[in-house]
Amino acid sequence: MVAKPADQITILEIITALEGPIILVDCLDKAESCERNASCVTRDVWAQIEGAMKKAMSNITLQDLVEKQETKNSGQSFNFVI
Repeated sequence: MVAKPADQITILEIITALEGPIILVDCLDKAESCERNASCVTRDVWAQIEGAMKKAMSNITLQDLVEKQETKNSGQSFNFVI
């Protein structure tokens, strides 16, 4: 049983629970993994992309997916199991 209603469960929470934290490159999680961490311009780009992904995923709820699926399937009801 899920402790929250579907409209309060984000895709970010689901993916993090199933797959672990979303980290696009190691240096975003472990600064010591790269000696050029402080001066690397691409690290900043990856951080921006990761942030945008997480923001987008935190704005989509399980209820949103259910409603989209119902629309795509002419109102048929589905039971999603995680």
